[in-house]
Amino acid sequence: MVGTRWRHQGRQPGFGLDCIGVVVCVGEELGFQVFEPITIAYQRHAAADGFIRYFREFGKEIRLSQLHAGCVLAFREDKYPCHAGIVATDDHGATLIHAYALRRKVVEERLTLDWLSRVVGIFEYRGPQWQH
Repeated sequence: MVGTRWRHQGRQPGFGLDCIGVVVCVGEELGFQVFEPITIAYQRHAAADGFIRYFREFGKEIRLSQLHAGCVLAFREDKYPCHAGIVATDDHGATLIHAYALRRKVVEERLTLDWLSRVVGIFEYRGPQWQH
């Protein structure tokens, strides 16, 4: 999905994805339970904590010390949570895969201290058999 253009409420790999679209589409491909029912009725700029409630409802929240590849991170931008990405790793450490509006596409980049300073939740998701 890396390289797919950014599109608000996008759910089509190769055509257009937003940050939640990346999480939802990767989850669907892997058979994970992610945000059921999937909603696209959200504004581009979050208000209060509505954005993060789906993460908490369908994922298992973990601590930073438990961070590993495959975790979903929820970030605040400005005042409220409104961005998400998936942790990956390479030979040089942790990376973040996310649809980034500022870059207008899905990117993979270093998971820097700047990103970590904005984390408001770290979540694990499991296959359909998982109960939390």
